[in-house]
Amino acid sequence: MVNGDMKTKIQTVARVLGYKTESEEAFGRVVTTIGENKVRIIDLKNKYSVSGETVTETPIIGIQSREFGESESKVAVTGLTDIYAAKFDGYDGFLGVTVTGDKVIDSYLPDFSQPGAVKTGEVEMIGAVALKNSRNAGVLRNIKII
Repeated sequence: MVNGDMKTKIQTVARVLGYKTESEEAFGRVVTTIGENKVRIIDLKNKYSVSGETVTETPIIGIQSREFGESESKVAVTGLTDIYAAKFDGYDGFLGVTVTGDKVIDSYLPDFSQPGAVKTGEVEMIGAVALKNSRNAGVLRNIKII
């Protein structure tokens, strides 16, 4: 999981080295995978915050500047980002869990016997994520994007 700039860099290197493949999934979207193990690079894009009429857009994985070194000789380095990796697996990896141990998604259907063309229903998801084995997730920090 990366930001858009890092995804572009990784795909460019993979294409030049001959490791990038593209295929079409069942829904018609183009899926880009890298290497023999079919690793997918996912751009996490942005999160949106709404306050009144103001909408703020912030990248989930941004490009930052960080300081390195001892207190007397600190050096600020700009243009750094991170790469997050996770194995999505229901048995040993990164997975979704429910709070109640029941269904993850509850749906509440409207009363279709009532008149009217527009009906309102609800879908509710109460869940969380868990990592069963710490070997199945990791992060590469402070990667310089030029």
